[in-house]
Amino acid sequence: MTWLSLIMAVSASAPSWAASGPDVVVHDLFDVATWGARRNVTAFSVGTTSCNVGDTPALWIRATNEHPVIAQNMYRLLDGRFEQIGQSWLKHSFNATNQDGCGVCDYFPIPMGSKLGPDCSDPYSSFLNGRREPQPPESGGGGGIGPRSEVNPVTGDFPYPYLFSPPIRNELDRRLLVHNEDLDPELNPGALYFVEGHYITADDAAAGNDDNNASYRRIDVRQSNGKYSIALTPGKFTQRQRAAIMAWPDHEQGVSVKPIDVDGDGRFLVGYRAASIGNGVWRYHYAIQNYNSHRAAWRFQVPVPPDVRISNVGFHDVDSHTGDGEQGGEYSNEDWSVEVLPDAVVWKAVPYDEDVNANALRWGTLYSFRIDADAAPGLSDASIGLFRPGVPDAVSVPVSAPGGVGGIPCQAIRKLKGSCRPGGTVKAVVRFRTPDYEGQSVTLAVDGRPFQVTVEGKAARLHVCCYNGPTEIRLVLPYECEDPIEVNCPEAP
Repeated sequence: MTWLSLIMAVSASAPSWAASGPDVVVHDLFDVATWGARRNVTAFSVGTTSCNVGDTPALWIRATNEHPVIAQNMYRLLDGRFEQIGQSWLKHSFNATNQDGCGVCDYFPIPMGSKLGPDCSDPYSSFLNGRREPQPPESGGGGGIGPRSEVNPVTGDFPYPYLFSPPIRNELDRRLLVHNEDLDPELNPGALYFVEGHYITADDAAAGNDDNNASYRRIDVRQSNGKYSIALTPGKFTQRQRAAIMAWPDHEQGVSVKPIDVDGDGRFLVGYRAASIGNGVWRYHYAIQNYNSHRAAWRFQVPVPPDVRISNVGFHDVDSHTGDGEQGGEYSNEDWSVEVLPDAVVWKAVPYDEDVNANALRWGTLYSFRIDADAAPGLSDASIGLFRPGVPDAVSVPVSAPGGVGGIPCQAIRKLKGSCRPGGTVKAVVRFRTPDYEGQSVTLAVDGRPFQVTVEGKAARLHVCCYNGPTEIRLVLPYECEDPIEVNCPEAP
């Protein structure tokens, strides 16, 4: 068993030890609200319960820059494409209530509400997260909803009061905004929808605990008399410490997601999926979520061999709010251009030195890309170009790409085997004809959830818990080398 397999096998039952320092996470997304519509756009908000799973109190000081800010986002999964369709400005927290929502909380800060103690929770309802005005001075001030552009997600630093606060004109401003066409069931048949809450706070970031601050939850979209509302999906719960892009592999087979960390900066999460659509053509979907990179991204390049034919090239972003931008400007919503070169497909925005407010992939947003190609997938290094100046100017990420090199050929695989022990532990083994591929990786999906496993010797082994009843094991990468198998997971005796 590899270390990765061992971690996966015990992760469902392992205790959660406190991190060193403050560690603020989204424990629950517990309610949603609809605020109204205007010009075919509807405004929403999401209730968030935060928890401090660290061993040190987190600062929660109102009317200063020593408190968390809260981003609210919405996403859609449709026809294999995972896309962000809405975002809010940032709710400024202003009072930690130190409740027992995620453990036994016995912390009482002085002054009250100024810190969130270890194992303590702090709920903000959808009404509160949709309230845009700061608290009145007689209540201590602070709070309100301010621009994203003033927050550095790597350090958690921001000015307070926020520097830019245009007048609130209507029920849409600053809230989670979604175009109605992205919600219309006739235009989006079979779509799944998700909301995400994401906290950014300076002391959490300084402690190195800033890569687990987002959680997602599935929602339903409702339509009545041409108006839209949202509701929590019955029986679906908050996926704690899982960024929204993880809803893609959680709900669709064959998707892989990889974290890419930029030295001295933050993290991107890169998802990809390739599937045959017949007649020798493959469809490739990519999604990049800027989790907390301040440098942002402006370019995405996927390598393609010269003899491969490319078609159906696509791009999807999420609109920035009117009024948010840098240096007195406003963020552009212009789509990235695309160029099909002899050896690559390249999407790009306007570079930083031409426009600091270009439509870069900024923190808390996700952009999606797609192509069709007449070549089966293999592993290739895609490139993400970084927007703000610095070193490096780009990072690479291995993804499935047309005619990729460095993958494992099907003829190297001897057999895929699987079984399930009482109690629900699935065992899957990919056996190879020779040990030539030791150190490389394969991707196995168990009931649609992918796991990347390293080859050791002449086998790649996965042990993962916990499943019940008929369970599918599929070899996702390399593709279509072995038929999927089904095992039956009996209950524990």
